[in-house]
Amino acid sequence: MKKLELDDLKPDMVLAKPVHNFQGLLLLSEGTTLYGNNIRILKSWGVTNVWIEAETEEVDKKYVKVEIELQEIIKRDLMDKFIGVLEDKVMVEIMRAAEKVLNKRLQTGYEENGTG
Repeated sequence: MKKLELDDLKPDMVLAKPVHNFQGLLLLSEGTTLYGNNIRILKSWGVTNVWIEAETEEVDKKYVKVEIELQEIIKRDLMDKFIGVLEDKVMVEIMRAAEKVLNKRLQTGYEENGTG
């Protein structure tokens, strides 16, 4: 069992302890599998962290590997699109902003689909 901040949660993680709001109302039961929608609900109730069942290192490594590969694909694609204007500092900043937005969208879609 380990305690994680909500921003560190991934779809398919399982709650090790029930989650209550500040008034003591049960939001999610122990054993609940997390998906993007219930993670967003927890955030909306002001929950900052939860206890999840410990995952194996193999599963953790899989998530990290997939995220790194997808981020590299985004970076390569943007480099291809911006190749002729990278000497312009403004265009470099626009490319960085686009990369940040695409990575955020990727993570959001990843959570909403409950895939990993």
